Formats: sequence, structure tokens, C-alpha cells
Amino acid sequence: GEMKLILFVGHFSWEKGLVILDSAHDKEHVLKELRLYSKFVSTGSYIIVQDTNINGNPVYSNDSARPYLSFLRRLSPILGIDGPRTPYGPGPMEAIKQFLDENDDFIIDKSRERLLFSMHPNGYLERVRQNHE
Repeated sequence: GEMKLILFVGHFSWEKGLVILDSAHDKEHVLKELRLYSKFVSTGSYIIVQDTNINGNPVYSNDSARPYLSFLRRLSPILGIDGPRTPYGPGPMEAIKQFLDENDDFIIDKSRERLLFSMHPNGYLERVRQNHE
């Protein structure tokens, strides 16, 4: 699985490496991905972490201020649709915060958020230096 992919990708060499993360959205999974895949990102390039808006950043899936969510949760099995889920818990945004606390090779590049709306606030992480361990 994951280690085979790391070993496979590690055999290649690029002048510029860009990584986009958009798989599981829980904090521990995203943090693990950030730690593993950051080594493939070259200086001046990016890790783009998708869906950093969940868990109240600013989107909640179980927001009491939106009572229709409770109604949709009860109605969705009757209609046979996948309705709103329970709260996410710590996710991509929280993983980014911890990753940046541990790693000064990356910074958040807000200039990449040019539109008025983003599903990835603070999700554009630019490598600004390459520290070798």
C-alpha cells in the first residue's frame, strides 16, 4: 500500500515536485501524509491540502445553527440518499497547524487563495527552504 507508493515515487527525480493531498480527512491521517510526502516537494513548490474548511474552518457538518441538518439526517435514509454526517473532529486544518509547528521548511501561501471562496483555506503550503536531516 502506502509504503510501496513511497518507495516507487522515491525512485524518480524531478526538478519541481508538487503534492496534492485529498484522501482521508482526519487529522492523524493528513499529518502522516504531510510528514511522508513533504520530502518530495522541492523548494518553491507546494503541498496542497484539500478540504481544510471542515471541522469549523468554517464548515461544520452538525451545526446547531442550521436545524435543517437534523431534519435531513432523519430524512436521508427514507429517501435513500447519503445525508449530512456527524461532526468531523480534527481534520486537515489541525494537521497543517501541527505540521507547521514541527517543520519550518513550509509556510502558508495565502496569495494562492485568490477567489472569494475556497475549500482549502490555509491549504497551500509552499516549501521555502530545504533542510537536510
